[in-house]
Amino acid sequence: MKAIEILYNLSPYQKLLDELYEKANKEKANSVWRKNLSSQYSFIKLELSKASKDEPEEDGRIAVQITFEIKGDKV
Repeated sequence: MKAIEILYNLSPYQKLLDELYEKANKEKANSVWRKNLSSQYSFIKLELSKASKDEPEEDGRIAVQITFEIKGDKV
């Protein structure tokens, strides 16, 4: 599977993560939200994590994580 095909297949999930990110930023003014897309070996992860301005111990707490595994020509 070509990289462009993989990205195309992941686009609905990226859109969902973007929508959740926008909603979270509007509702939780005291928090900082981060989106992350990472790839390692045959795994691709989309994450939305939260950091609190008032509570630093919450830094990096994952709110949403979507993990895909690439096997052969399938995601």
